[in-house]
Amino acid sequence: TTTQPTKTREEGARRVSGSAGGSWGRAGAAFLAGLHCLYMRRGGIYHGPMHAADVLQAAGVLLDELHPHVLPDGAEPEPRELDGSLHAGKRARLDDVQAFALVLCAAIHDVYHPGVTNAFRAAQDDEQSRRFGSSINENEHLSIALALLANPSTDASSGLRDAQRTRLERMIKHGVLHTDMANHAALMQDFKHCASVASSDENHPWWSESDATDAMIGTTEYPYESCDCLVSA
Repeated sequence: TTTQPTKTREEGARRVSGSAGGSWGRAGAAFLAGLHCLYMRRGGIYHGPMHAADVLQAAGVLLDELHPHVLPDGAEPEPRELDGSLHAGKRARLDDVQAFALVLCAAIHDVYHPGVTNAFRAAQDDEQSRRFGSSINENEHLSIALALLANPSTDASSGLRDAQRTRLERMIKHGVLHTDMANHAALMQDFKHCASVASSDENHPWWSESDATDAMIGTTEYPYESCDCLVSA
């Protein structure tokens, strides 16, 4: 059977955006086109549009596990095999706004990357290092993406209610800023801890029902040791 992965991804993005209250139409297409141009303009050999597409594809794989699916009529849910045993009813859950945030973070996380590290930019004392102080590259990616979302012609989240938009932007900020490699060790330690707890308790819910964005209010650092924050981090 011949598959059409590009079409499938586009339909998936429209479904997530639409179910979150958004509208994946001209503005969504213009948003992606703008990102593509910016990745091409200043992405170097590695941090270009192919890298963004690769990370977006990885996010799609995660969403296959974390986001509830709408199955076609007559389709049966596929049991998942974990450590040799089947856990057919065990699936982590993201709500639609969280899923949409994950898609957007994957797409924007390295946009307009200069191809050098934060330490290099700080040593060079360039304009953006003076503007942001820390997480220079990540703050630049984030500011560009938020500027696109603030423009009605490229607002991929148009149609979201105010409360949804606030949550979305908070998760985007948290997610993109935590791609700074300075956070890698803490993220991996927390992830391994959560995975260890979940694997040793067959009744573990995998993810808390509480809103992951609650863990982000008031800080841009990573002091948390809960599974909640990993939804957006």
